[in-house]
Amino acid sequence: MELATKGGSKLLTSRSTEPSYNVPENRYILYVLERIYKIIKQLVAISQNKTKRYESNIVKLGSRLEAFVEDKLIDKDLVKEDLEKLRDSFNTKFLSANLQEKLELFNQCGLGEQNTSICFLKIGSKTKGGDSRFLAIKKEYSDNWFETEVATQNVFLKQGEPLFLNLLEQGFEYKIMGNLKYKSGFSNGKQWHTYELISMRKIKIVGGDKLTQRHESFKAERSKAVHFNHNNWVKKLTKNERAEQEREKRSIQKRLDFYAIQEKHVGVVFNSLEPKLRKFKAAIKKLKSMGVKASSVFPNSMTFVQNPDYQFIHSGYKKIRELTSLTDDDLLLSLERIEEIGLINMPLLYERWCLLQLIKVLVQNYGYTPTDDWKKELINIIETKQNYQSLVFKNDNLKRTVKLSYEPMLENGKTPDFVMDVFFIKKNGEDYKKRFVMDAKFYSNSVLQKAGGVSGVVKQLYKDKDYSEEGRNTVFIIHPVKSAITEKVSPQSWGNNSYYGELALFDWDKNRKEYFHQYGAICANPIERLNYLDEFQRMIGMFLQYGIENNTLNGKVDDVESLNFCVACGSHDLTLKINNRAKSAWYECNQCKHFTTYNHCNSCDTRLIKNGDYWTYHSQMPMEPLNIKCPSCESLL
Repeated sequence: MELATKGGSKLLTSRSTEPSYNVPENRYILYVLERIYKIIKQLVAISQNKTKRYESNIVKLGSRLEAFVEDKLIDKDLVKEDLEKLRDSFNTKFLSANLQEKLELFNQCGLGEQNTSICFLKIGSKTKGGDSRFLAIKKEYSDNWFETEVATQNVFLKQGEPLFLNLLEQGFEYKIMGNLKYKSGFSNGKQWHTYELISMRKIKIVGGDKLTQRHESFKAERSKAVHFNHNNWVKKLTKNERAEQEREKRSIQKRLDFYAIQEKHVGVVFNSLEPKLRKFKAAIKKLKSMGVKASSVFPNSMTFVQNPDYQFIHSGYKKIRELTSLTDDDLLLSLERIEEIGLINMPLLYERWCLLQLIKVLVQNYGYTPTDDWKKELINIIETKQNYQSLVFKNDNLKRTVKLSYEPMLENGKTPDFVMDVFFIKKNGEDYKKRFVMDAKFYSNSVLQKAGGVSGVVKQLYKDKDYSEEGRNTVFIIHPVKSAITEKVSPQSWGNNSYYGELALFDWDKNRKEYFHQYGAICANPIERLNYLDEFQRMIGMFLQYGIENNTLNGKVDDVESLNFCVACGSHDLTLKINNRAKSAWYECNQCKHFTTYNHCNSCDTRLIKNGDYWTYHSQMPMEPLNIKCPSCESLL
């Protein structure tokens, strides 16, 4: 048997010949054509998916734009709940019973017997140092208050047991049975008197300006509710509300214009590549029909080197791989193996889908750049199913690095699905780190309810399994159940399905002032194509904007300590707008025109951030959409 390399059967010793095209050059060309075909097929699929995504965004934003009206329908059920809470807020019997219950629960921890006496306390504001409060005190109700006199004396209640000072609020008068340690002295020409609450057995609210203020607030809110009830719970927007609505409409229109341009560009890519896909498929079919078998071995022959057609295909293949960042054969093979996996168990599939959405939000929505080998790392995660797999994303403009870990092990041995560690540099140059823990729960509604609903699952992860690592981490669950929030607390469109920790909701978190926005649950249902990515974006945006901060201000300015960004589009290009409030900060995004305001709660000095009606994760007031409830003390902005 002879192999003809020069062509022409007359040169062979035998006149009986069978032509073969299965030569090394053709085998390699078939291999290259198959690779190019698969790459183009992937690009066509990506362009189709991008087109669908842009179309969905255009439809979603168009719907939001059309939904703006000058008449707002008020959720009367939420109004009723608010009025009931306001009524309880100045009910001394109700308030005193709650305080006494907390006190008795604390005293069960084995506090020793102390000498106690009855006295009356009126709590004032905190001192500059924050470790004491101004105090007025007397032994009998009919006595005059012994209190601070500007010219002659100061009277303080010193920070002792933290729980006691948490029970005692500014603006209230209390009757207590407890043990007070007393000290006095003379400083800067004034007498000072300091009381420290060592123990407390009984507590009762007997008066205070705060009760009167709350009663007046209740009457004002009830009057509004009566007015709206007469108007079928429809509210005409005020001038300020219409102005804020116009700002939001302008931002949406800006995004609509952006997506329309992107859709056009992607359409050009699809229209260019899709016809070529058919041509490559036909060429591959032709070569196979000629008996050619694909081989990845490069034919180091003069025939291949000198033939311009061979060289054209080879150089074209190299350029395509470079342009698509698929220069690694292992990566291409891994993608093929993943395609062959097919459907896996649904909870694991949902878990992997959630991982992709988290990556999508970080990269596409918030402008974080992954490392060069992130595709390899991602494929390794899917293939190996091993713990401790991480992807790293950077945003140099914001001086932040995000490490997204899949099924890592916490120090306490627990393994949540996702952990997002955010490393960032504050405006003052300090380095800081904050952790966000997430768990995907592919539950049906019945399974979710058997697990105790959103309340039961969140409690299990945050407290029982200690995903919070003793309260240091924010913990959220991701689920596909629509209308999972059985007791809605926020009037926003997301309030039926998701909970961002904006107000007390569960029976186990009523005393959670310091844990606002520290746990929650979002509904991410793949069927709801127009909404699920926004839930991911609102959750991640909340953590990156609010969750990494210390939001108990204690007199500091309202602006955040990290570098500011737009929660709607991720841009860092913002303009600080002039406003007439000393502590507040207002920003407008130069890219999408989204408007963000940084304010604080007048009652407890907690930072509050308003991101417009759609992106705000704090709860709005049902009758006053411009006002938001403080997540810490639940009072008005």
